[in-house]
Amino acid sequence: MELKIDDVCFSYPSKEVLKNITFEAHSGEILGIIGQNGCGKTTLLKCLNTTLSATDGCITIDGQDVLSMTKKKIAQEMGFVTQTTSTTFPFTVFETVMMGRYSRKQTLEGESSDDVRIVYDALKDAGALEFADRDIDELSGGERRRVMIARALVQEPRILLLDEPTLHLDINHQFDLMDLISDLAKNKSLLIVLVTHDLILAARYCDRVIAVEHGEIVAMGETGDTLTPDLMRQVFDIDAEISIDPRVGLNVTILGKHKR
Repeated sequence: MELKIDDVCFSYPSKEVLKNITFEAHSGEILGIIGQNGCGKTTLLKCLNTTLSATDGCITIDGQDVLSMTKKKIAQEMGFVTQTTSTTFPFTVFETVMMGRYSRKQTLEGESSDDVRIVYDALKDAGALEFADRDIDELSGGERRRVMIARALVQEPRILLLDEPTLHLDINHQFDLMDLISDLAKNKSLLIVLVTHDLILAARYCDRVIAVEHGEIVAMGETGDTLTPDLMRQVFDIDAEISIDPRVGLNVTILGKHKR
């Protein structure tokens, strides 16, 4: 499966946000999008699944323009887990995840035995099976994030879009969640596109990274080739050392704000 973004731009009436974004991504890889606040990372994710409509350019999945797809078809192709996971009503975890099956069902169609099986399988894959009967509002941030990933998985997508998946999580839960994301890419051949501020996690888990600055791609490629001290200074205004640790692989050590 190939996701192709060709010369995509996006503007609000008062501001240009994305400028000529072009890249490709494929099944089984984790693609990290990095950059400072306000650079357009989340806007790019929203353009990918047409929550926002690009003002120019083209986004295709295996050659088909996403703008030619119905909302239901897009939901079958892409699962999207946002930064916020708030809920309005006290649904159980099972009920919350079952809502993700809407794109695979006909209007007014009830739950089938296959739907129930798929929900439980997704909860198991996301490490959230033990929460199935609990109210979603009772869960911690890390637990809730796993449930939202399960809800995206029951759409049976080929692409999973994740916006700051480790935001506000304790450090141990950050690694747990990134291990889960890595397993989903490898074992289910999902394309994972994730926005992150965490350069250490990006270095350790992303196969490739795209660095965005002021709405434009300023660097792109395999993580080990792209995350360099020069890029850290240019994009984040920090000094950092990049090394290979035999225990964990690529490692970023942040030294502090760049001293001019």
